[in-house]
Amino acid sequence: MKNILLMLLVAAGLQAQTTPPPAEFSMPVHAPKQTVEKAMRVKIDISEGDLSTYGLQQSAIYNEIMTRLSLASIQIKEDPSLPQLVLRVKAIQADRAVAAFIQLGFFEDASLSRNQSIVQALTWSQATMLSCAKEDLAKEVSQVIIQMTNSFILEYQKAMVPLN
Repeated sequence: MKNILLMLLVAAGLQAQTTPPPAEFSMPVHAPKQTVEKAMRVKIDISEGDLSTYGLQQSAIYNEIMTRLSLASIQIKEDPSLPQLVLRVKAIQADRAVAAFIQLGFFEDASLSRNQSIVQALTWSQATMLSCAKEDLAKEVSQVIIQMTNSFILEYQKAMVPLN
């Protein structure tokens, strides 16, 4: 039995030695990773009444979002073909407190499988409701917007990683 096993090993070794090496060495070539442009539009939807009544400042909110997106290397452009990040804030007075609904949503083109039509689809969203004193609303809303924007940026960056 040892002799048969030894002969099989020797034969396999001889066969491996007699196989000629490949004529040329080649490495698989992959297409370079395509960089996807990280750009979008930003829209802020806050009523004039909420701005004046509760001390919300649309320009401060816009600048906060813009700064955070810029730090994440996401460009803001006014190109209608780009996806859109939309912030909605709606506040309602209730006795001595104010309740506010805040939503940050990302809309982009999507293709419907049933008829292959292109539609604007909400592909990411976060929303919350908060209640506080009227004088604290601007600060509370700002904190929520910062958290939502940071959360969006993390999810957006994960989604933009190339599949290569």
